[in-house]
Amino acid sequence: MKKKLLSMCLGLLFCGSAMAQMQILYDKASLTTTTLTDGTTLVQFPEDVVFNTTDFQNKISVTVDGSSVANDAIVPNPATTFITENEIETFVYGGKAYSFRFTAGEYFTVVMFSDPHVDTETEQTEIAAKTAYLAAIGTEGGASYTFSSLPGYTPKADIVFCLGDMDEDKEQDADNPGDYFKGATAVFHNNGIPFITLAGNHDITTDYWDNGTEKGMTWGLNDGGQYYTEQSLDVVADVYNTAASDGGFTVTTIKGTSGADNEPGHFTFKYKGVRFYCANNYWWQKPWDSPSLVSDAKYYSAQSTVDALEDVVQENINDASIWLSHFPFKTSGSTPNERWWLDQNNTGNAILPSDGNALYYTSDAYTTDGETIADNKRGYVADVITQSKNPVHFSGHAHQFGVETITKGTSGKSFKDYTVDAIEEANAAYIVLCKSGVGVIEVKQITW
Repeated sequence: MKKKLLSMCLGLLFCGSAMAQMQILYDKASLTTTTLTDGTTLVQFPEDVVFNTTDFQNKISVTVDGSSVANDAIVPNPATTFITENEIETFVYGGKAYSFRFTAGEYFTVVMFSDPHVDTETEQTEIAAKTAYLAAIGTEGGASYTFSSLPGYTPKADIVFCLGDMDEDKEQDADNPGDYFKGATAVFHNNGIPFITLAGNHDITTDYWDNGTEKGMTWGLNDGGQYYTEQSLDVVADVYNTAASDGGFTVTTIKGTSGADNEPGHFTFKYKGVRFYCANNYWWQKPWDSPSLVSDAKYYSAQSTVDALEDVVQENINDASIWLSHFPFKTSGSTPNERWWLDQNNTGNAILPSDGNALYYTSDAYTTDGETIADNKRGYVADVITQSKNPVHFSGHAHQFGVETITKGTSGKSFKDYTVDAIEEANAAYIVLCKSGVGVIEVKQITW
């Protein structure tokens, strides 16, 4: 209590002027800092730092206005002060006080939206205005939000995700598939913000089109389901390659061993100490062989793809994790069970894989057997997700905000699945406070 009172009093009596700046160095290197609205400076140490150890104290040094200052010339000595995560520490030098918060690991903000359905030039303009709003969060002239978990922190869009349904069935009116969507989201790259998109059921429809019996995976040189599915997956890859350049990370695709010509294009990458697992459609999306003039598409079980995903999780078992797909794990009030877990469209049509396992495939969504199979698939993926560190899942498709707790069977392990409202229909998104080495700290629903 005395320490906090002293800090408050010093903060009132002294202030570092605009011409005086104290900088904390760790192992002679500059640290990431953020100015908080309470006037303190958030100093973010590497995530593996352990405060109040001899190793930590030996690596602390200080500069004021760029010149080195002896630690014992500062009151209190910053190298020997007992530091607590996120507690305000105030140091006095030369008659001026400098207030800091110290944290092990870097805070950053993820922005997530879904279902823009951009398939006309008019809709491109409408969605572009919404993405411009998101890109400007926390900047001068942009919207300002707060997180209760980190008072004084002003979030900005450090990295942005679209959780699928980029367009309304393949942008068939655009000169090139993806043109309208890329135009509507160009503001992120233009401002140096890494932007990632997923494919949803309006982007890749490998079985049937929604609300009908017409096969989605049909052959065509410049049309047909296969052509537009390939174009959509190309857009996803183009976007994440640009984001990787903007954000300084490497993207790795996740491929099974089914022998199919085409995988769904799931991928993973690590950004600011957190690993993101990204699924096109959902984690059980079937691989396929392309149709031709003389043959229909051939489908394969997605089990080997999910097994490959598990291998990736095990290889990165110490990485904090965030999971994303277009389809949710479970939507409240859905009856019967969500058809995507049965590879069905809205009217119940599905094409079974040639190598399907009776535990994971059925053509009937309305029986107890169908419900059981959907739960088997959900449980299989949930088991993989709960193997990762601090998992939280995000999804779109439902056109509503929601959150479900997904529990993995007898293990009792669980994670949250957040669904985000459709940005096409509402000014809606999530902003998510994250921390390197930890993952999700706080999820905030925003509308404007």
